[in-house]
Parts: sequence; C-alpha cells; structure tokens
Amino acid sequence: MEPHDQKFYDTVAGEIRSRFVVDGLWVRAFSDADGDEAKAKATYITRRVEQLKAEAQAAKSAAFERAQAEARENQEQRNRLKREQRDMRARERQAERQRPLDPKGKKLLIFLFVIVFAITFFILTRL
Repeated sequence: MEPHDQKFYDTVAGEIRSRFVVDGLWVRAFSDADGDEAKAKATYITRRVEQLKAEAQAAKSAAFERAQAEARENQEQRNRLKREQRDMRARERQAERQRPLDPKGKKLLIFLFVIVFAITFFILTRL
C-alpha cells in the first residue's frame, strides 16, 4: 500500500461503518465471494479503493487539462494583444508618413535641397 493511499482506505472504512456503500460494487463483490461476507468485504474494499484512485486520477487529469487550456488561452490573448499593438503602431507610422509637412518642415526641406544643390554645383564646377 502506498502512503498516499491511506486516505482512500479511510474513506472506504467510513463508508462501510456508515453502511453507505456503492450498491452495485457491493453486490458484485458479494457475488464474486460466493456469498462469503468477509471475502465480499475484502473484495469491496480493494475495488472501491481502486475506484476512488481512478476518480482522483481523473479529477487530477481534468484539472491539469483545464490548467493547460487556460494557459493556452492566456498565451493566445497575449499574442492577440501583441498583434493589435503592432498593427496600431504600423497604422500610426502610416498616418505619420501621410501627414503633410508643417511649414517649418517644408522650409527645412527646401533649405537642405538648396544646400545640397549648391554643394553639388560647386563640386561640378571645380572639376
């Protein structure tokens, strides 16, 4: 017997003491024991402990699956938020590119164009 199985045996002992047994399982154990009540009791205990272990394992598996599903959902939500933020930044950059230059920007652009033109003209006339 595993140390963590004790709780299952305690549960079964309580069921037997209170006469709150699983009817179908008790009848089957009684039948398999050919009517011997002591053997039926031993068989019932063994099978009921196995049944409780299986239920506990199923509950543990279900909790694990729920946790994994929640983790996947959280990851999908984070990915969706990242995509939305990336798309929003892209739209902002696009809007920034399409926005007309302000008067100072236009003057600066013209000034730079004149400087580049003057330097190019100066270099070409010196050749």
